[in-house]
Amino acid sequence: MPWTHYVRLMRRTRSAEERAFYETEALWGGWSVRQLERQDAREGKIHRSRLESVAAVK
Repeated sequence: MPWTHYVRLMRRTRSAEERAFYETEALWGGWSVRQLERQDAREGKIHRSRLESVAAVK
């Protein structure tokens, strides 16, 4: 993954788990940095709620 993706993820994600989620999605989806930004804007709340659900189960 290009360095710009990592910089973007380090600046905009709240946790290591959230960063890992978007890292994996970007790699599998072949996302550009702009696509990564759009996905984060759309899915950020959804992903955070998934993390909270998983944490509540543990």
